[in-house]
Amino acid sequence: MAVVPSLRRTVAALDRNLPLSQVRTLEDVIVEGIAERRLAMSLFGAFSALSLLLAALGLYAVVSYTVVQRRQEIGIRMALGARAKHVIRPVLSQGMSLIVAGAALGALASLWLGGFLSGLVFGIGTADPATFGGVALLLMATALVASMVPALRAVQLDPASVLRSE
Repeated sequence: MAVVPSLRRTVAALDRNLPLSQVRTLEDVIVEGIAERRLAMSLFGAFSALSLLLAALGLYAVVSYTVVQRRQEIGIRMALGARAKHVIRPVLSQGMSLIVAGAALGALASLWLGGFLSGLVFGIGTADPATFGGVALLLMATALVASMVPALRAVQLDPASVLRSE
């Protein structure tokens, strides 16, 4: 943009009737050209993060509900001397089995629907194994955290109070 005044003088010296308007840098032209796609990808990323949060909350609710339903069973197990890992393992395996099934269905659906996004991504394909693996790991970590909270709460149950209340 520093050369615009000298460019205007040069163009005016060649032809005074030739207007020089809307002088922009190439970087500005490129940024303006991809602004719409950048907005679409930003919105897509925000909605993806929101859906991950909703999935984690839903999984947490389902696993918490099953822990409450199995409270008496967990109390009996703990009263009979079950260790914490024997109580946590079934709760975590239930949550992880739900997320593995969901991740498998999601991977199949994203492979099938990937053609719709092919015009929005640059530098990678819509079936990029690293992206699929990263998303699967993120889902697994989220599911582990969402399932761990109810599992740890199940271990902290007092067997005597659970058996008395039922």
